[in-house]
Formats: sequence, C-alpha cells, structure tokens
Amino acid sequence: MATSIVKILRVVADPNRLRILLLLKAEELSVAELQEILVMGQSTISTHLSQLKQAGLVEDRRIGKNSLYSVTSGNGNDVLADLLARAQKEIPEAAHDRATARRVVKKRQDKMRAFFDSVAGRLGKDYVPGKSWKSVAEALLRIMPPMVIADLGTGDHIGVMKLMANALVDGDFGGGFGGYAGGGVGRAWTKYSGDKDSSWAYQGIAGVRYAVTPNLDAGVKYEYFRTGKLNFDDAFAANGTTFTTNAKGHYASNNILASLVYNFNSRGAEPIPAAAPAPPPPPPEAPATQTCPDGSVILATSACPAPPAPPPPPPPAQRGERG
Repeated sequence: MATSIVKILRVVADPNRLRILLLLKAEELSVAELQEILVMGQSTISTHLSQLKQAGLVEDRRIGKNSLYSVTSGNGNDVLADLLARAQKEIPEAAHDRATARRVVKKRQDKMRAFFDSVAGRLGKDYVPGKSWKSVAEALLRIMPPMVIADLGTGDHIGVMKLMANALVDGDFGGGFGGYAGGGVGRAWTKYSGDKDSSWAYQGIAGVRYAVTPNLDAGVKYEYFRTGKLNFDDAFAANGTTFTTNAKGHYASNNILASLVYNFNSRGAEPIPAAAPAPPPPPPEAPATQTCPDGSVILATSACPAPPAPPPPPPPAQRGERG
C-alpha cells in the first residue's frame, strides 16, 4: 500500500531527513557510515531514521549485530521519488554528501578487498582442522559494515543539573540547635561523553544546624541523589574509521555539605512577660453580733435593750349596794 502523502510531507519537511533519504536511495548504509558522511551524532541520526522508518520510507536489514538502511522499495508511491528529484537540486549539501558517500563506500570495499587478498595467501597453509574455520569467520566479519566491537572508557566526568521539589520535617532541639530530614523528587539533566540525557530523579536529605544569630544558621547537610536510567551515545573518528560509544545506567551521589543560611523572617526575641498584678486585699471580717430576746441583732459589744414593763393589773371589781 502506498504511503500517505500527508505523512510523507510531514516527515521530509526536515532538510536533514531529506539528505538521509537521498543517500539511502543511492546506497545501503549503516548508522556509522551516515555519521561519517553527515558529521552528525549517532543519537541524532538514529532519531531521524526512526521517524523515516515509522513513515514507511526507510527499511533496514540485520547483518550480525548491525543494521543497513535503504529507501523502502516497492511502496508504489511516486510522490517521494518526485520530492527527492527536486531536493537533489535544491539542497546545497547534496553534492558534497554524494561525493563523501562514494569515498565511504570505496573505503569499505578497499578494506574488504585487502582482507580477502591477505586471506587468499594464507588459506593454503591455514587449511587444517580448526584454522580454516577461523579464516572463514574472519572473512565474514570483514564483510559486515562497522559495528560495536569494544567498550572503551571515556572518562568519569558527568555534569548534572537538577530541579527538585523537597518536603522536610524541621525541629528545634533547644539551646540554638535544630535539625531536619526529608526527601524530594524532580527532573535531572545530565551530560556525559559528548551526549545529553534527562530522567526523573529523587533524593534524601538530613541535616543539623545551629543558630549563630537570630537570623543566621550554620549547619551540616547530608544528601543522597539518584537518577533514573540514562543512555549516552557518542561517535569519534580515528584513522578514518568511525567508532561509537555507548553508556547506560543510573547516576547516584552521596554528598556532605556545609550550609550557612540567612533567615529574613526570623523570630525576634520573645518579650519578657509583665508581672502579674497583686491580688486584691481580703474583705474585712464581719463584726461579731448577738441576738437579743426581742429578736433584734446587735453588736456583741452592745447591751440588749431592757424588756418593757409588764402592764398593770386590772382594778378589782366593785360590788353594788342594796336598797
């Protein structure tokens, strides 16, 4: 089935992908050979090839551990052919790419020819059990395009930039001392061996501090930091041969740091509380009292009033005279 015209136009909008298509239309090439021709990093070329392959414009075939790429054949779409014909004239680097590709292919052929010439002279004396198979295996390896054959050390320097969100639990121990502990998550951007990669990361933090002044704290902090999986690719040329390097893994670090922190909103000295007011004097004691016989209440130091005099007796009854 023909590839969608919209998909083709979207993919070939990038000039570098057009350069790759022009090269692969003329010759089957490996990633390492494309690196040498285009002078680009392996990760950049691999990304372009992946997009071209997803669009159905490029196909690959495995030879051992390596892959050779070429323009997809038999897709029945003439749009790509017309675009490449025009790009051949409009892209200024196209002529230089073709010339460099011819040199790269010729170098590959010269290496193969030189090897077979050397093997041909040895086959007679090497044709004994064991050695003949070694010669044939070496010949097959020479036929293959460049591939990863060794892991080479590239130094131990790695640059890391991170943006983390932390959550800490803080406490005071008294006497100006305090401490904190917590952790955080975020994103880390790393650079290693000429390549860059990013991943999620996390860290753990713990520390102690001492209040030198109300605004200034001095302390010591421990930090454990670890990233997710990172992948670095790079390429370099030596004696006309392109080599690729690859490094994968996690980055982790343990750090002990001295800290000096200025607190802009520190607490001022607590004011001395005012003395509590004196309690009011107790109320005076009530004077002693007494209850008199007539029911009145008077001071205990006073005398009760005298009782009233009894009423006089009634007069005697008078008898009447008889007449």
